[in-house]
Amino acid sequence: MEGSYVEYKGVAENPEKAMNDINAELKNIINEKIQAENKVYSYAEAVGEKIIPEDFKVSYVRVIGFDKCSCPCGGTHVNNSGEFESIVVSKVQKKGKNVR
Repeated sequence: MEGSYVEYKGVAENPEKAMNDINAELKNIINEKIQAENKVYSYAEAVGEKIIPEDFKVSYVRVIGFDKCSCPCGGTHVNNSGEFESIVVSKVQKKGKNVR
């Protein structure tokens, strides 16, 4: 059974290295206790900023960010990155034209 996942367009030439790099950066972000920034985009803004694809039909998109990284909200609300005990990417795989 797969857990939560995030899917991105692009290529991971070396999935094992990508996974290790992502996990190292996640650990740094958690340790730095970076203040969370939230922004809500309308559908048009989110498509224009390339946050979501055009065929993803929603009224709005809430984006959570920590300094230099952000992504659409997955439902976990925190004030700073230190509130996460840990986040671990356990697999990076190619799924069609995307990386999951």
